[in-house]
Amino acid sequence: MRILAVFLALFLACSVTGNVRAETLSVEGRAAVLMDWKTGKILYQKNSNEPMPPASTTKILTALIALEKADLEEVITVGKMPPFVEGTRVYLVEGEKHVLKDLLYAMMLNSGNDASLAVAEHVGGSVEGFLKLMNQKAQELGAKNSRFANPHGLSEKGHHSTAYDLALITRKALENKEFRTIVATRTYPWKGKEWKTILVNQNKLLKGGEYSYEGAIGVKTGYTREAGQCLVAAARRGETTYIAVVLDSRGNHIWQDARKLLDYGFNNYKTEAVINKGDKIGGLATEAGRVELQAAKDLYCLVPKNGYEGLPSVYLNLKKIESPLAAGSPVGTLVYAMGEDKIGEVDLVAANNIASNSFKKWWMIISTALLIAVVSGRAISFFKERRNKKYFVYRKNSFLR
Repeated sequence: MRILAVFLALFLACSVTGNVRAETLSVEGRAAVLMDWKTGKILYQKNSNEPMPPASTTKILTALIALEKADLEEVITVGKMPPFVEGTRVYLVEGEKHVLKDLLYAMMLNSGNDASLAVAEHVGGSVEGFLKLMNQKAQELGAKNSRFANPHGLSEKGHHSTAYDLALITRKALENKEFRTIVATRTYPWKGKEWKTILVNQNKLLKGGEYSYEGAIGVKTGYTREAGQCLVAAARRGETTYIAVVLDSRGNHIWQDARKLLDYGFNNYKTEAVINKGDKIGGLATEAGRVELQAAKDLYCLVPKNGYEGLPSVYLNLKKIESPLAAGSPVGTLVYAMGEDKIGEVDLVAANNIASNSFKKWWMIISTALLIAVVSGRAISFFKERRNKKYFVYRKNSFLR
């Protein structure tokens, strides 16, 4: 059953239309993207789908896979190949032992190519095995214009990614708490067999860095002669987190580009929670009892700071409901749209158990009609009270009982 309900106010915040134009941004890098972390919305892009060498931003995917496939305290024995890798290293030697956690810090802070290779050989069983995992993960995340030929990012034929794909990969990686901790760390002690030092994060946007940026939380720098200066940056202020990707920039322009992108996001938009996991949206009466509906996940929308335009629609899609029904069972979805554009959707689940009984169709029709009437009526009242607001503030459980 598919039922249309127009919510005149409830989800106005989901519109990201406004008076500010991203086209006014001037980014020196050859490719760039600004993405809102929670919603995945793209606020700015330049050559975002052009395949390019990603340099050491490759290591974001390497770290993500390692954290998903292995334990941080696993002991890794360095093989024959890592000590001979070119570029930046932490000077590993064959037979040296380190826990995965230490190698991840060496890889993400110091950009150790030898550490990346050691991690890949351990987690994938071989470099080839790890590359298979990398490319499978990239496709799974929607990074369809990427192909990875090594785990560290040194220039190699067939090794490429895009600004957009790197933003997608980073968005997933930032869901991992340990990943967030590692990439936000400024310094870390390194005690190798041949080199003992304090590793310093090469990301100068982090607090204490030369180009320190308020709220910076990562993520990864990169450079090769072919790739130029590359940077995936992330910053969080309050509930809002942005991911900025810049590829093939030159010199200090890389930091200026990232700051411009992040400033644009924070100055013009903010992320708002529209509905939270567990929020009740109402109920359906049945002969076996009342089925309470609740959101199965959070939904966030990007709110323009200078106001919003347009009226969104919400489509209530109910599944065929049969008893007995256990709490947590899927019962449908709410789909949010702005015109022809889908904003997002939230799965609905039953908040309570329903004993075995027969569901009569007319009960469902009447209760659903009442559900829409209550929602629409309260939404209209809500809109009239707040139509002059600059942005919408969601109140839990304010529209259905």
